[in-house]
Amino acid sequence: MNNAVARLAAEGVSVWLEAPEVLDQARIGELVATGQITGLTLTGGDEAIDAARWACDLLLPVWERTGGRDGLVSLRDPAARPADTAGHVREARYVARETGRPNLLVTVPATTAGVAAITPLLAEGTGVQAGPVFSARRYAQVVRAHLAGLEQAGRRGLDLSLIPSTAAFRLSPLDTEVDKLLDRAGTDESKALRGRAALAAARLAHRTFTERYASPEWRALADAGAHPQRLLWTDAYDPAPDRRPTRYVEELVAPGTVTALPPSALADVAATALIAGARAHREYACSDRLFGYLEWVGIKYDEVVDDLEYAHA
Repeated sequence: MNNAVARLAAEGVSVWLEAPEVLDQARIGELVATGQITGLTLTGGDEAIDAARWACDLLLPVWERTGGRDGLVSLRDPAARPADTAGHVREARYVARETGRPNLLVTVPATTAGVAAITPLLAEGTGVQAGPVFSARRYAQVVRAHLAGLEQAGRRGLDLSLIPSTAAFRLSPLDTEVDKLLDRAGTDESKALRGRAALAAARLAHRTFTERYASPEWRALADAGAHPQRLLWTDAYDPAPDRRPTRYVEELVAPGTVTALPPSALADVAATALIAGARAHREYACSDRLFGYLEWVGIKYDEVVDDLEYAHA
């Protein structure tokens, strides 16, 4: 496999498939067998539990080989409501119980209510994917919930190495929404900022990751066997005709992260993406400044994020 996917793997990046609702099991099996993907994200549907069981079984050897760090399957719960913490906990427990696989992640939205559900779920050993996330501010809350959940699980005597978690940071919808507002502003300065918000927000989330998972609090959990909550870049293929479609993949390379791609984008990334080492850590300071520029042209980023969180929950 001499392509960009292999180069991503060499940089410590896992590539997962954003699977369509109708699964092509033969094709997915081939992608797993050839090492092109090491995880799946699934959407809910009538056959969701059966699909999750099948996908978890397919990826179980990867999960076993990597000690639980990879080979995971995330399943979005379609019954959850953005503002119902108890409902998120209840439905996630149901999905986890019915699926009955150790390498399952139940997705809960990264709304205020969803974040509040992360800690009790992890504390009882349920794997969680939080998302979509659209800001470093929200991601920091997700990380705190992750650490608190693992601390509680440890006090209960659970094996922390068997409690997986990811945080799904969604990229292209963020740029799409911010670009609309920049176009509406209509100035040369605002147009110069187009296409920069998602990478800046993702880089600041990565900075939070590096800081929090180097803390004494985390080291104690790691010594007990816990794995970091992995940042998972989703919608990582830019549809804008005036920009390089693989730029998110290229710019957010970092060891321990995950890039999730739909089938239509996977082959293009493999053939055309330019992987030039770890780049997610670059330009933290410039990323900070971008949000000051957005405010200067009249864009209230926190309001944009709030709208996106609930629209995509």
